[in-house]
Amino acid sequence: MARGHYHKTGNHYIRSSEWDPHFGKYIWQWYADHNGGNDGDDWDSYYGESYCNNALW
Repeated sequence: MARGHYHKTGNHYIRSSEWDPHFGKYIWQWYADHNGGNDGDDWDSYYGESYCNNALW
């Protein structure tokens, strides 16, 4: 679990990506999927970003 980040269920996923010309890489925007549990589907929260040489699928 990342520091300052918590979720009971679900997974992390990439919501979007964009090209960063300064670094010459794609920035992937990660979110935490807070689904399931007794209360159904909860709001997804921003998790962080990472750089990658490839675009999303």
